[in-house]
Amino acid sequence: MLFNCARFSSRFDPSGALLDLENQDRELWNPDLIELAHDHLSRSQSSVVTCYHLEASIACMHCVAKTFASTEWTTIAGLYARLLQLNPNPFVELNYAIALFYAGEKAHAFKILYTLEQHAFLHQYHLLNMSLGKFHYIEGNEILAREFLSKACQQTQAVKEQEFIRRMIDNLNAADR
Repeated sequence: MLFNCARFSSRFDPSGALLDLENQDRELWNPDLIELAHDHLSRSQSSVVTCYHLEASIACMHCVAKTFASTEWTTIAGLYARLLQLNPNPFVELNYAIALFYAGEKAHAFKILYTLEQHAFLHQYHLLNMSLGKFHYIEGNEILAREFLSKACQQTQAVKEQEFIRRMIDNLNAADR
Protein backbone atom coordinates (compact mmCIF):
# COMPACT_ATOMS: atom_id res chain seq x y z
CA MET A 1 0.00 0.00 0.00
CA LEU A 2 2.89 2.37 0.68
CA PHE A 3 4.17 2.00 -2.88
CA ASN A 4 0.71 2.85 -4.20
CA CYS A 5 0.25 5.74 -1.75
CA ALA A 6 3.60 7.16 -2.83
CA ARG A 7 2.19 7.72 -6.33
CA PHE A 8 -1.11 9.23 -5.23
CA SER A 9 -0.28 12.92 -5.82
CA SER A 10 0.49 12.22 -9.48
CA ARG A 11 -2.74 10.42 -10.32
CA PHE A 12 -4.51 13.65 -11.27
CA ASP A 13 -3.32 16.62 -13.30
CA PRO A 14 -3.60 20.19 -11.93
CA SER A 15 -7.15 20.49 -13.32
CA GLY A 16 -8.22 17.30 -11.53
CA ALA A 17 -8.24 15.02 -14.59
CA LEU A 18 -7.32 11.37 -13.98
CA LEU A 19 -3.96 10.29 -15.39
CA ASP A 20 -2.85 6.77 -16.22
CA LEU A 21 0.52 5.49 -15.03
CA GLU A 22 2.08 6.30 -18.39
CA ASN A 23 1.33 10.02 -18.03
CA GLN A 24 1.98 10.55 -14.34
CA ASP A 25 4.71 12.98 -13.31
CA ARG A 26 7.12 10.70 -11.48
CA GLU A 27 8.75 13.73 -9.88
CA LEU A 28 5.60 13.98 -7.75
CA TRP A 29 6.02 10.48 -6.36
CA ASN A 30 6.91 10.49 -2.68
CA PRO A 31 10.46 9.10 -2.36
CA ASP A 32 10.19 8.79 1.43
CA LEU A 33 7.16 6.51 1.16
CA ILE A 34 8.86 4.50 -1.58
CA GLU A 35 11.93 4.06 0.60
CA LEU A 36 9.80 3.08 3.61
CA ALA A 37 7.85 0.61 1.46
CA HIS A 38 11.05 -0.85 0.06
CA ASP A 39 12.42 -1.23 3.59
CA HIS A 40 9.29 -3.07 4.73
CA LEU A 41 9.38 -5.31 1.67
CA SER A 42 13.05 -6.13 2.22
CA ARG A 43 12.46 -6.97 5.89
CA SER A 44 9.48 -9.18 5.02
CA GLN A 45 11.46 -11.53 2.82
CA SER A 46 11.38 -15.14 3.88
CA SER A 47 11.44 -18.60 2.38
CA VAL A 48 7.66 -18.40 1.96
CA VAL A 49 6.51 -16.03 -0.77
CA THR A 50 2.94 -14.84 -0.30
CA CYS A 51 0.52 -12.93 -2.50
CA TYR A 52 1.41 -9.83 -0.50
CA HIS A 53 5.10 -10.20 -1.33
CA LEU A 54 4.29 -10.52 -5.02
CA GLU A 55 1.84 -7.60 -5.05
CA ALA A 56 4.35 -5.40 -3.21
CA SER A 57 7.10 -6.48 -5.59
CA ILE A 58 4.96 -5.49 -8.58
CA ALA A 59 4.23 -2.08 -7.04
CA CYS A 60 7.93 -1.71 -6.25
CA MET A 61 8.88 -2.41 -9.88
CA HIS A 62 6.60 0.42 -10.98
CA CYS A 63 8.05 2.80 -8.40
CA VAL A 64 11.70 2.14 -9.25
CA ALA A 65 11.24 2.57 -13.01
CA LYS A 66 12.53 5.96 -14.10
CA THR A 67 9.97 6.13 -16.92
CA PHE A 68 6.96 4.17 -18.09
CA ALA A 69 8.93 2.94 -21.10
CA SER A 70 11.81 1.71 -18.92
CA THR A 71 9.52 -0.30 -16.65
CA GLU A 72 10.64 -3.92 -16.45
CA TRP A 73 7.41 -5.29 -17.88
CA THR A 74 8.79 -8.79 -18.42
CA THR A 75 9.66 -9.02 -14.72
CA ILE A 76 6.25 -7.66 -13.77
CA ALA A 77 4.55 -10.20 -16.05
CA GLY A 78 6.58 -12.94 -14.36
CA LEU A 79 5.48 -11.72 -10.93
CA TYR A 80 1.86 -11.73 -12.07
CA ALA A 81 2.31 -15.28 -13.41
CA ARG A 82 3.53 -16.34 -9.96
CA LEU A 83 0.64 -14.46 -8.33
CA LEU A 84 -1.81 -16.31 -10.58
CA GLN A 85 -0.43 -19.60 -9.28
CA LEU A 86 -1.08 -18.52 -5.68
CA ASN A 87 -4.30 -16.62 -6.29
CA PRO A 88 -5.95 -17.54 -9.58
CA ASN A 89 -8.63 -14.99 -10.33
CA PRO A 90 -9.71 -12.94 -13.34
CA PHE A 91 -8.52 -9.61 -11.90
CA VAL A 92 -4.96 -10.85 -11.50
CA GLU A 93 -5.22 -12.38 -14.96
CA LEU A 94 -6.30 -9.00 -16.38
CA ASN A 95 -3.23 -7.33 -14.87
CA TYR A 96 -1.05 -10.18 -16.13
CA ALA A 97 -2.35 -9.59 -19.66
CA ILE A 98 -1.66 -5.85 -19.38
CA ALA A 99 1.91 -6.55 -18.27
CA LEU A 100 2.34 -9.03 -21.13
CA PHE A 101 1.16 -6.44 -23.63
CA TYR A 102 3.72 -3.90 -22.47
CA ALA A 103 6.37 -6.63 -22.32
CA GLY A 104 5.87 -7.11 -26.06
CA GLU A 105 3.80 -10.30 -25.88
CA LYS A 106 0.82 -8.60 -27.49
CA ALA A 107 -0.77 -11.67 -29.12
CA HIS A 108 -0.68 -13.56 -25.82
CA ALA A 109 -2.11 -10.53 -24.02
CA PHE A 110 -5.00 -10.17 -26.49
CA LYS A 111 -5.74 -13.90 -26.22
CA ILE A 112 -6.08 -13.61 -22.43
CA LEU A 113 -8.13 -10.41 -22.66
CA TYR A 114 -10.56 -11.94 -25.15
CA THR A 115 -10.87 -15.04 -22.98
CA LEU A 116 -11.62 -12.79 -19.99
CA GLU A 117 -14.26 -11.05 -22.06
CA GLN A 118 -16.20 -14.32 -21.99
CA HIS A 119 -16.22 -14.24 -18.16
CA ALA A 120 -19.71 -13.42 -16.87
CA PHE A 121 -18.57 -10.57 -14.61
CA LEU A 122 -15.52 -9.28 -16.45
CA HIS A 123 -17.53 -8.83 -19.64
CA GLN A 124 -19.18 -5.96 -17.75
CA TYR A 125 -15.99 -4.67 -16.11
CA HIS A 126 -14.94 -1.28 -17.45
CA LEU A 127 -11.22 -1.85 -16.87
CA LEU A 128 -11.22 -4.90 -19.14
CA ASN A 129 -12.97 -3.01 -21.91
CA MET A 130 -10.82 0.07 -21.35
CA SER A 131 -7.69 -2.08 -21.64
CA LEU A 132 -8.95 -3.67 -24.85
CA GLY A 133 -9.82 -0.23 -26.18
CA LYS A 134 -6.45 1.28 -25.30
CA PHE A 135 -4.51 -1.66 -26.74
CA HIS A 136 -6.49 -1.62 -29.97
CA TYR A 137 -5.84 2.14 -30.13
CA ILE A 138 -2.10 1.57 -29.67
CA GLU A 139 -2.21 -1.10 -32.37
CA GLY A 140 -3.99 1.25 -34.78
CA ASN A 141 -7.40 -0.45 -34.83
CA GLU A 142 -9.54 2.62 -34.22
CA ILE A 143 -12.86 0.89 -34.87
CA LEU A 144 -12.35 -1.71 -32.14
CA ALA A 145 -10.72 0.88 -29.89
CA ARG A 146 -13.78 3.11 -30.09
CA GLU A 147 -16.13 0.15 -29.54
CA PHE A 148 -14.38 -1.04 -26.39
CA LEU A 149 -13.82 2.46 -25.01
CA SER A 150 -17.48 3.37 -25.52
CA LYS A 151 -18.51 0.20 -23.73
CA ALA A 152 -16.10 0.95 -20.86
CA CYS A 153 -17.44 4.49 -20.51
CA GLN A 154 -20.97 3.15 -20.09
CA GLN A 155 -19.85 0.58 -17.53
CA THR A 156 -18.34 2.91 -14.95
CA GLN A 157 -20.23 5.32 -12.74
CA ALA A 158 -17.05 7.14 -11.66
CA VAL A 159 -17.09 10.59 -13.26
CA LYS A 160 -13.28 10.92 -13.40
CA GLU A 161 -13.01 7.54 -15.14
CA GLN A 162 -15.74 8.50 -17.61
CA GLU A 163 -13.90 11.75 -18.37
CA PHE A 164 -10.63 9.83 -18.84
CA ILE A 165 -12.25 7.39 -21.26
CA ARG A 166 -14.00 10.19 -23.15
CA ARG A 167 -10.63 11.93 -23.62
CA MET A 168 -9.32 8.71 -25.19
CA ILE A 169 -12.35 8.59 -27.50
CA ASP A 170 -11.88 12.29 -28.32
CA ASN A 171 -8.27 11.54 -29.27
CA LEU A 172 -9.54 8.86 -31.65
CA ASN A 173 -12.06 11.27 -33.15
CA ALA A 174 -9.41 13.97 -33.54
CA ALA A 175 -7.13 11.50 -35.32
CA ASP A 176 -9.94 10.80 -37.80
CA ARG A 177 -10.14 14.45 -38.83
